[in-house]
Amino acid sequence: MNEISDFLTWAGTDTIIKIIGLLGIIVTSWFAYKRAKSMEKQISATQEQLLLSKKSQITEQFNKAIEQLAHEKKEVRIGGLYTLNRLKMQKNYCGSWKTFMVLITQILTMHTIIWGQLTIR
Repeated sequence: MNEISDFLTWAGTDTIIKIIGLLGIIVTSWFAYKRAKSMEKQISATQEQLLLSKKSQITEQFNKAIEQLAHEKKEVRIGGLYTLNRLKMQKNYCGSWKTFMVLITQILTMHTIIWGQLTIR
């Protein structure tokens, strides 16, 4: 009888250890899932911040190029045209070729009226 009670005690302990191990695996998995979700949110926020930063940088470059187009020196105006063209060719630029050409045409028309005949050689 003593052997049977020893076996039952050992078998119960073994079952309790298995249950505790299973609970440990479940809790660890739950924390890993929560951490993965948190990291996913952080990555999404970082990507959004990066996109905003790129858009801000493009806007800043665009504004500077427009200022260059209004400059008196021909070389600076040509630099503004190159900057606008480079911005247009960027992957994340929101404008289109048609918008770019309309903008350039309007600026050149405006400068022709203001400074007389505009010649770029």
